[in-house]
Amino acid sequence: MASTRSAWLQSELTRALKAAKNADHPVTRTEIAPDGTITLFHGGNALTPPPATPFDAWKASRGH
Repeated sequence: MASTRSAWLQSELTRALKAAKNADHPVTRTEIAPDGTITLFHGGNALTPPPATPFDAWKASRGH
């Protein structure tokens, strides 16, 4: 069985991360879509998703 080419290459990801670093944009999260689209998230707390409901926002503000 022949292997198929990945939708993205590690060199493309490395290039994107180096470019962000050189521009003084610290990357907090990286996503790679099935079609090979590379998305870099900069600054803020991108690791925590936004609250889904107003109740969740209220609960988070209370430290729960």
